[in-house]
Amino acid sequence: MQTNTVTLTQAKTETKARRNPRGVFEKVTGSGEWWICYWDGQGRKRRETAGSKSNAILLYRKRKTEALQGKKLPEKLRRATVTFADIAREALAYSKAHKRTYGDDLARMERILGWFRDRSADSITPQEIERHFEQCIEDERWAPSTVNHYRSLLSLTYRLAIRDGKVTSNPARATRHRREDNSRVRYLTPEEEIKLRTEMDARWKGHFPELDLALHTGLRLSEMYGLDWQDVDLARCLILVRRGKNGESRYARLNSVALKALTELRKRGDGTGAV
Repeated sequence: MQTNTVTLTQAKTETKARRNPRGVFEKVTGSGEWWICYWDGQGRKRRETAGSKSNAILLYRKRKTEALQGKKLPEKLRRATVTFADIAREALAYSKAHKRTYGDDLARMERILGWFRDRSADSITPQEIERHFEQCIEDERWAPSTVNHYRSLLSLTYRLAIRDGKVTSNPARATRHRREDNSRVRYLTPEEEIKLRTEMDARWKGHFPELDLALHTGLRLSEMYGLDWQDVDLARCLILVRRGKNGESRYARLNSVALKALTELRKRGDGTGAV
């Protein structure tokens, strides 16, 4: 009988030990995002995000001590903390609904979340952002355009958060915009073109018209595969690129090689719809 009593007592102790401390909880099980719930010195119920479980336990004890001492919380702590992860989700939802570069934004945001995920969005400074940029330039040889893409995504994230009343300032605006050198034009050398055609002959023999069209118009991959036959004017030797870089439209001229390539491509279909 005594053995059973001891076993039951141990089981109750172990069950109690597995429970979360009072006032500490994980909002979404398995998310790793821990919160605290407590009553402040003025008798109002408060909730705050604290990051890890250990931080949540320490913060809960601190808030309980402050409540017992009758301390009044600073205004910025009277509302639930908005983490960077919170405003990042809103930015990605906006990007998915309104931007063609959602896939790129998603990949970039993963990197940024690695820097700031559980941080309070209002606590991130321009200096911290710059340090991360400089580290990536040094370690990974980021180009100026790469830095600017990350800067733009961060700025969008904070602009949307300001609109929604979640933060009060945009630290990305105070970071430096890198100057990009877009004046350099790169052409294939004759030797490089021969090497490319040899490789294509071995692996993608049926795609020489696409190669010729790209080489002789300068169209980007996305522009080529977004072409529609209604945008091809063979009589005037022009192609209308409806959505080029930055969403702007432009015309590309067709020389004899590009015209021949388009003729070959038209033979594959009925001359309507996508090229």
